[in-house]
Amino acid sequence: GLLVGLSYSVFIFVYNFIFAAIENRLITYTALIFSFTQFVFILSVSYQYLMLNEVYKLSFSQRFVNCLKFSIINIFPNMLFAFLTVYPLVLMFFNSLSIDIVALILFAISISPTTICVILYTNKQFDKYINLEKYPEIFEKGIYRNY
Repeated sequence: GLLVGLSYSVFIFVYNFIFAAIENRLITYTALIFSFTQFVFILSVSYQYLMLNEVYKLSFSQRFVNCLKFSIINIFPNMLFAFLTVYPLVLMFFNSLSIDIVALILFAISISPTTICVILYTNKQFDKYINLEKYPEIFEKGIYRNY
């Protein structure tokens, strides 16, 4: 949670202060895109961390290293799920009350399905990379095959 908060703070700092202080728009937009990308990546790492914490008994450093590995191995799907979580909040930066209301409604509607997708996808990753060899008793646990 602390890492996600710091990452979000960097994004807000870039949005509020660098955007106003630097005249060169190429540098400004590059910084904004980079800061948003790092926020989405840190959010995807935190999803992996939370799921590792729930399933396996590991030390803090083992969980952190493993969640970084999972986030880098499957960077595009992980960042897609993290982006789908926060995309409505990005709309709130347009400073319009009607857009803010639409963004909050979209966020309220999309947070649950996105969270379920993240849980299912991370469990699939765990089955693929960990459970098949190290924990066969929980490999594909809860999956019903109709054949």
